Order: sequence, then C-alpha cells, then structure tokens
Amino acid sequence: MPTEMRFSSGDDAPPIRVYRLCAILSERLDIPCRVESDADGDLLILDEGSIRLSLVQDEKKRPTSALAAISWDAEVTHVTDLCKAFRDLGWTL
Repeated sequence: MPTEMRFSSGDDAPPIRVYRLCAILSERLDIPCRVESDADGDLLILDEGSIRLSLVQDEKKRPTSALAAISWDAEVTHVTDLCKAFRDLGWTL
C-alpha cells in the first residue's frame, strides 16, 4: 500500500501549468515524469510509477493540489526532493 502526501498551492504560489510542473519535478528529482489522464483528471507519473501525483485543478486547468501516492520502493531522496520542489514553488504539505 502506498503512502500518501498532499501538497497544496498557497495563496502566494504563482499559478503553474501541468506540463510545466511535470518538467520542474523531473528536473529537480532527476527522474522521468510524464502526464497521463484518467476519469478523475490529470496524473503525473514519476520514476516509472514509484510516485504518482493525482492533480486537482482550477477552472483554468492549473493544479491547485496534488495527492502523491508513494510506493514502498520509491527512493527516499526522491521523496525528499519532491517535498523541497513543492516547497520552493510555494506549495505546502
């Protein structure tokens, strides 16, 4: 069973597009990121699925929160870097 973490953009966080968020996370964690869609919305898949982010978006399709499902085999450094990346974007845990 994966561990879950929820990140939320704060009032001070600048708006960001889904593909830009994916690119930032890929660069910061130094792992591949891809965008997928399902019935519930957009997902960011990091490191071949060891971290999956389900996104909640505003009316302009910009992410406002992300629920991270982190598998047991995810690298600890990737989880740490994920938290730092969201913090640097102005998001909260």
